Amino acid sequence: MLVVTEVAEAAEDVRHEQWDHFGEELADVCIRVLDICASLGIDLEYEIVAKMLKNEQRPFLHGKKTLA
Repeated sequence: MLVVTEVAEAAEDVRHEQWDHFGEELADVCIRVLDICASLGIDLEYEIVAKMLKNEQRPFLHGKKTLA
């Protein structure tokens, strides 16, 4: 729920156009996710690369091309 809270705070910054604070909230999201990964022994770099490779094989969705 801590990750959800940080994402909600970032969304509120967007909603209120508080761009000077938005980056800080995104940093909080990343910190929380990295903390979870460290606690569970998840190699996030590996998972991101694997997911990007998997996404390259998927059809384009919603008219957007995934950048690799």
